[in-house]
Amino acid sequence: SMFCLTTAFFLVEIVTGYLTNSMALVADSFHMLSDIAALVIAFISVRMAPKSWSKNTFGWARAEVLGALVNAVFLVALCFSITVESLKRFYEPEDIHNPLMILYVGGMGLAVNLVGLCLFHEHGSSHGHSHGLSRSTHSHLTDL
Repeated sequence: SMFCLTTAFFLVEIVTGYLTNSMALVADSFHMLSDIAALVIAFISVRMAPKSWSKNTFGWARAEVLGALVNAVFLVALCFSITVESLKRFYEPEDIHNPLMILYVGGMGLAVNLVGLCLFHEHGSSHGHSHGLSRSTHSHLTDL
């Protein structure tokens, strides 16, 4: 499954990134970690959210929204830490070891992301943006 593939490649990238002193691989490994967290949060929130509620509540009915919020906060923290590390390396450059290995592992990371794209590309594509309006009414509204 995508969870196992992403988890395994997270470990490959984090180890290779620290061995080669590559900030790009370490940053991408944490991006893979955020993908893992997103998959886990999505799975848990879909399991926790009921199919329907008889009353309006902010409880488990909003589990997907809260899961997305947790993932967004994690991504913002990740972006901040990558920015801080890149500024540090901008002022104090460090040597990169074995750039060919970095290229291979980075290429494999791209392949893993493309596999995920192929697996999940139809997720959410069935949702139109008409929001209850017919296609003809929607097109007339966009002409205004």
